[in-house]
Amino acid sequence: MRDTPDWPKATFLHELPDEARADLLRRGTLRAYGPGEVLTREGGPERVVYILLGGYVKVLGNTREGRVNLLAIRGAGDPIGEIAAMDDGPRTATVAVVTEARARVLDQATFRAFLAEHPGAETVLQQCVLTKLRQATALRITLGGASVDLRVIRILSYFAVTYGRPSPAGTAIDVPLTQLDIADFIGAGEPSVHRALVRLRQLKLVGTSYRRIDVLDLDGLVRLAEDLDAA
Repeated sequence: MRDTPDWPKATFLHELPDEARADLLRRGTLRAYGPGEVLTREGGPERVVYILLGGYVKVLGNTREGRVNLLAIRGAGDPIGEIAAMDDGPRTATVAVVTEARARVLDQATFRAFLAEHPGAETVLQQCVLTKLRQATALRITLGGASVDLRVIRILSYFAVTYGRPSPAGTAIDVPLTQLDIADFIGAGEPSVHRALVRLRQLKLVGTSYRRIDVLDLDGLVRLAEDLDAA
């Protein structure tokens, strides 16, 4: 029986063997972070690895036009900065804290030593990276070419399933999301996203407040997506 929390499925900490996980969680330094703090900056030379133990962070990328786009969300059990630590390349993205977060912070030498001492851990890490890549690619394909309404519905359904928790209203999305965040993620204008959310509120499928979205009827949201997709 594990003496550690039940880390979310498909995350690095969940997939590691118990002995390797326990060893990793003894290494480095335990640190806490507040909303808005930046862990990594795109193009930076740092090699520090963060193993998230709680909270959420945003993975952000810069476009050629100088716009910052939301690429992904990471939470408890996920590593941050592992790619740069493994291949000695620059940071591939900027990572900013969204909620109060905790992490084990390991320098490159400590992280590499852990992988060397637990040969199976590097395979697990590579598989987790590939899984995230496949999920991101599949999501982008799902969103591509769809109407703004359908893209909003699909991304809210994805966040509800991936980061949601039961609430009196239905399913609360734990990650604080702004309308601009959603617009960036789905490649749409913020006014269009606002209009889509208004329509979903009128249908009593979602509820919104400052940086918070509740999916009131997930089944209804999925059915609406199917209807729009078939239209």
